[in-house]
Amino acid sequence: MTGRWGSWDTGWHFLSSPVQNQAISDFTTTGIGNDYDFYGWRESDGMWINYKGSDFSTWNGGSNFVVGRGYMVSYEQTQSDKKFTGTPNNSDVPFNNISFTATSPNKGWNLLGNPFPSALKWNFGNWALTNVAGTAKIWNSVNKSYSDIATNGIIPIAQGFMVQVNNSTNSLTIPKASCTHNNTAWYKSGGNDRILLIARPTNKSSAQESIIRIEEGATEGFDFYHDSRFLSGGAPQFYCIIDDELLSTQALPSINNGMEFLYGFAKNDQEEFEIVLAENPFPVKIYLEDLKTGLTQNLSDNPAYIFTSTEGDSPIRFKLSFGSVGIDETTANDVRLYYSNNVLYMLQMDGYKQIEVLNLNGQLMRKMNTDENYVNLPLARGIYLVRITSAHQAYVQKIIVQ
Repeated sequence: MTGRWGSWDTGWHFLSSPVQNQAISDFTTTGIGNDYDFYGWRESDGMWINYKGSDFSTWNGGSNFVVGRGYMVSYEQTQSDKKFTGTPNNSDVPFNNISFTATSPNKGWNLLGNPFPSALKWNFGNWALTNVAGTAKIWNSVNKSYSDIATNGIIPIAQGFMVQVNNSTNSLTIPKASCTHNNTAWYKSGGNDRILLIARPTNKSSAQESIIRIEEGATEGFDFYHDSRFLSGGAPQFYCIIDDELLSTQALPSINNGMEFLYGFAKNDQEEFEIVLAENPFPVKIYLEDLKTGLTQNLSDNPAYIFTSTEGDSPIRFKLSFGSVGIDETTANDVRLYYSNNVLYMLQMDGYKQIEVLNLNGQLMRKMNTDENYVNLPLARGIYLVRITSAHQAYVQKIIVQ
């Protein structure tokens, strides 16, 4: 198991035992420079309970892994000798009335675990979810954030996963019949009927996924079973806002031109970010409008939007639109901006047009109008966004002034 923690958000893994009576102490370490942290999750107050603390055994009901319960672990050094030994679990694992605390900061979120010596298909077969959301979450240690697992998504062996309940009366069963011989070492989300957006720093040090998918029974509003509420991690926060709910998955009955969704964003410790359209199997154009800068980008043609964020920015940062956005935005294949020797050249954009130059904080630096295809535009060294708007089209491009 990979270790080498370097900061608070690295090296963490969700863990669950596939065998009975597995001692947690077998997954601890000793020695200078070989430390560990092992936690359980307590929904009632939204706290991680440290195995090293005096209250862990009472909360856990002993010092062994509990069948079907998930834990979180991190090691200072990479561990190659941590193995589960014992009698494999071979029976369905039912849960009734798992913790739901209305006053908890993470209301209804519980950390369960794959109890079998094989991968699982989430919500496949007789999971019998009652007052349990239909999307699970797994901690993605590479992204430093949670990834959503839809129905039929793969939960690997020995993997913990988060589920949310919305009532103190609830139940589910982890059925042996959902076991699969999938050998993935990591999760795989189910289905190909989704749009996947990823927000991340441009240095790719972390990432937050956001999903829009089609699902039978879903509405355009918030649906507890079909949608999934957002849980933050170490990546920049990025979520869809529906009915005042913050969502990492928004399920819809269909995807149509004219649909619009607000998205929130909050920076982490980085400054420059990008939002990437990673998957879109639908025949619809997707536009992203930056509500801070006023820039709109056709993600279907140019899938990575680069921007900066500072402390104090409004959390309501973006609007995502399907289909036409009112102006026929021209693609990068139709228009090119070229900057050289204090002159901005605009190729294949004839007629009267407005030119706006913004810095990466969204501040307007220059604004002018012209009917020529070039303008004198002296700029200091740096990176700028240039927005060209005419009566029939709009175009945005980043330029670098050396």
